[in-house]
Amino acid sequence: MRKKKLKKGKAHVKGVQYIAKQLKHYQKGKYPSYTKALPDARTIFGKLKENNQHVTLKNIWGYSRKAGKKRGSKNEVPYIPQDLLDDHNYWETLEFASQFKKTSDKIFFESTISPSTLPEIQGGTSIDTEEYFKDFVRFCNALKRQNAPEEDSSTDEWQVRCTQPTKINGRWISTIICTDSKGDVTNYGFDPDKPSALPKQPYPIEKKKEKETEIPTPKEAPAITESQDSSKRAEAIRDIIAGFRSDLEKGYITKKQYGKFVSDAISKLEKGGKI
Repeated sequence: MRKKKLKKGKAHVKGVQYIAKQLKHYQKGKYPSYTKALPDARTIFGKLKENNQHVTLKNIWGYSRKAGKKRGSKNEVPYIPQDLLDDHNYWETLEFASQFKKTSDKIFFESTISPSTLPEIQGGTSIDTEEYFKDFVRFCNALKRQNAPEEDSSTDEWQVRCTQPTKINGRWISTIICTDSKGDVTNYGFDPDKPSALPKQPYPIEKKKEKETEIPTPKEAPAITESQDSSKRAEAIRDIIAGFRSDLEKGYITKKQYGKFVSDAISKLEKGGKI
């Protein structure tokens, strides 16, 4: 059997081109084309030479993939929709069902505003959110009707959100909380074991006080004596009426009050002058 002769020449050395092709082949999302992979390929090749490493896939991945981002990493936080982490008005909790469904099944939700008799909420499952949060919504509505019926239900004092999941005893836990306008956690006295009872503590939201406008006491026209000249008396009455007009323009008195005050002033004017 005749042996195939090998062509003489330089041995093939893996370099930048090889690295670029591997990046494009294995990381298509990051490197959609060979050209886009070349800059990183040159950087990786330089690091391999600097550390006296061979150009192998294993060594390439050591520089092309970020540490700590491996799939299935125990420290990587499971997926939770950002919408659950944002603030919502208290009655919007009834619409959380679809968001819990989208959450990773590795996350479990504890709640400070749900009856303690209900099962723990697990991500990725379908639950009846009305069953979990209707008592708290009714409680807030009753508290508002009792203490501040004029308050807007969307005010900042009634915010509900989920906390960023934290690993506790091997489980990822997120807590459903209610916060006030300062960001402090509170449930406004809601008792999950007695959801129908209103709190005995004072209403936590400061009521808005309406500004009371003081109506100044009408100025009395000066007493007019027989000895006063008619023109002087008329001038005095003009000054009084001008004062009434100023009060009307500033909103201190009504048009009806203005008319009465002027009428009373004119009635005190005796013959001998015109206003």
